[in-house]
Amino acid sequence: MIRKLLYFLGLVFMLSSCYKAGILTSSVHPNEIKYIPYFEPVVYVNYIREKSIMEYDDSLSAISYYNVDSILTAKSSKYRLSEKIIANNEQEQEKLDTEIFSLVESLAKRNTLSNVVFPPTVKKVIKRSNKRFGLALVEVGYIRSDFNYIGKSFKEALLAPSYTGYYGNYVYKARTKVYVVIFDTLHDNLALYGESLGMDLIEPTNSRAVTKKINKIFRVYY
Repeated sequence: MIRKLLYFLGLVFMLSSCYKAGILTSSVHPNEIKYIPYFEPVVYVNYIREKSIMEYDDSLSAISYYNVDSILTAKSSKYRLSEKIIANNEQEQEKLDTEIFSLVESLAKRNTLSNVVFPPTVKKVIKRSNKRFGLALVEVGYIRSDFNYIGKSFKEALLAPSYTGYYGNYVYKARTKVYVVIFDTLHDNLALYGESLGMDLIEPTNSRAVTKKINKIFRVYY
């Protein structure tokens, strides 16, 4: 049920935020933020086999999750991270994933920190750690199969000369977007909402490219 919910959220998420980008901050100064505990990364990767139908892919999502988790561990000092926040059980982790994903989806559409509804499970778990701040990272993206990509590209190439003024729709092999949020339990708000620029034409499993996207967000904020 949770996975099915994430599928539909992920689809809307990607389509609604392709052309937005930037950093939103509260009145909290970045120097106040040190040694932030962080949640398990929320990673959602689709695979396109037929037409442009996106399907959640367990294997691609698992690879991307491992990459992002490894990046956060390796760059913990640079990103001012402390320990990873571990949920008490699977049900609590599902609630955290859903709350974080839903919040970021909402912010990607609204592009403002005004009237943010602080996720209850997120707040409870951060306060349980006796911390003020908590960080979450979301990665979304998709990859087309080689057969699908070649077929769609060939079809667009054939259609373009057939219609006056028709320039075709560019077919992307893969796209990826990264979001970072820092929760502030003291003010029931976000200290930071950051998203990578556009939907870069990189595969979500490309660890080096994803690292660059995360670095840019933190470099702008810190």
